[in-house]
Amino acid sequence: DDNSMGEGVHVAVPPAPAPAPPCGVSQLEYTGILLIIVRRLEDLDVREELLDFIAPKVFVSCPQNGQKCHTRSGQPATRSPEIDDKAGVRVSSREDTVLSEVIDEGTWRPDIFLGRAEIRVADLVVDQTVDMELTLEGVSSGKLSVNIQYLEYS
Repeated sequence: DDNSMGEGVHVAVPPAPAPAPPCGVSQLEYTGILLIIVRRLEDLDVREELLDFIAPKVFVSCPQNGQKCHTRSGQPATRSPEIDDKAGVRVSSREDTVLSEVIDEGTWRPDIFLGRAEIRVADLVVDQTVDMELTLEGVSSGKLSVNIQYLEYS
């Protein structure tokens, strides 16, 4: 027995404490989760000389609580790539906003920002799945097609 200290004497090993939240961040209680299927991107604002090298991902985050994840890369070398990948992000209240950012991660060059869209949790109905087409902001063109379901924890 690894915890023994000689005959008949055992030392209790306490369980490891839960990790503390990062400095300056309070421990949040999550009220629900957004399950998102990113279907496709359309009409991305990509310069012609970069088009052959573009394979964007959609990064999904909830800025109010720090939750983040991303999809796999979409089809390369097209302004309207199919992605068909899942993402999920927990939310802490109906007032939260979920941010979707389209970024092409550069291996040998800087990342390229291709737009962002916001999803307000308050606009969603609990347990109802909805298809949405979101206009990308911060760029001259682009749309994000998603399927979203909002689930609340009971």
